[in-house]
Amino acid sequence: DDVFVAVDKWKNARIDNPGASTEEIAGLALPDAAKAMLLTSLTTAIAFFGTAVCPVAPIKLFAIFVGLLVVLLYLLCILLTFPALCIYDKAMQRNLKSFCFVTRPWECEHGINTTTTEHQQVQSTFIRRLMKGYNRF
Repeated sequence: DDVFVAVDKWKNARIDNPGASTEEIAGLALPDAAKAMLLTSLTTAIAFFGTAVCPVAPIKLFAIFVGLLVVLLYLLCILLTFPALCIYDKAMQRNLKSFCFVTRPWECEHGINTTTTEHQQVQSTFIRRLMKGYNRF
């Protein structure tokens, strides 16, 4: 969930500020995403830690283990996802159209600097084709 929240906040910040630098987008997206991710991670961790009162040892150990994993995942998501998004955004600003098989689909959705060739390229990316096949089921 945390990665989806981070990417969504980044994407919305980029749509709202198409001419902004990567640093400005990070400054807008990181605080909002970090707060939302903290709340969801904290509630999940508390739920697992609350289960640790169970007297059955395997359930207790599982609850503590998963609660700690949720906290660690939040930290890793903050430390890894946002730098990855910065690298991705810098590449997109340099017009690397197929960086990691992903292009800028929001440009086609919102009509920002798109030509027919770019639109066709967005429609034919690996992830788009994969998701179209997945959505048929």
